[in-house]
Amino acid sequence: MPTPNYCKVGFLTKPKGLKGALRASFEDFFIDYLSEHQPDHIFVSIRGQFAPYFIENIENVDSNNTSIKFEDIDTIQDANKLQNSSLYFKEELVLEYIQGEEEEWAFLVDYTLIDDRDQIIGKIEGIVYLPQHELLQLNYENRELLIPIHEDMIHIIDEEAKIIQMDLPDGLLEL
Repeated sequence: MPTPNYCKVGFLTKPKGLKGALRASFEDFFIDYLSEHQPDHIFVSIRGQFAPYFIENIENVDSNNTSIKFEDIDTIQDANKLQNSSLYFKEELVLEYIQGEEEEWAFLVDYTLIDDRDQIIGKIEGIVYLPQHELLQLNYENRELLIPIHEDMIHIIDEEAKIIQMDLPDGLLEL
């Protein structure tokens, strides 16, 4: 059986309270994953080995205030042993999640982007996927232009005409 590959998703900082909980700092993409999934375990790197730790509870999932409680870690002394350890998740699950997210906007490739004044900006050549957000990639006045995709900026998506109309922030086209 092949050894699974792991992807670093965060690290443990310091104990929280006296009952074995720890503060954790997660990568942004993994915070998104946690908002949609409740994994039953995560891998902790201890002296170069990946040990699965079963999750009892995760609270306040954000980049600064996440608290994680593992099964069988019930004291501050146990938690101290894990302090400053890196957290990993199976790479295949992370890639599957990220690729699933990417598919959301892929249909916009080859659409024509127009602004809210009906000015043609250009044809969308690709979608750039970043952990925090996605960007439309197009050629505008002989230079690459990246435009953030945000649902509040989109006025119309006409699938038949292959047109997307967006309210673009002032100055974006001059960057």
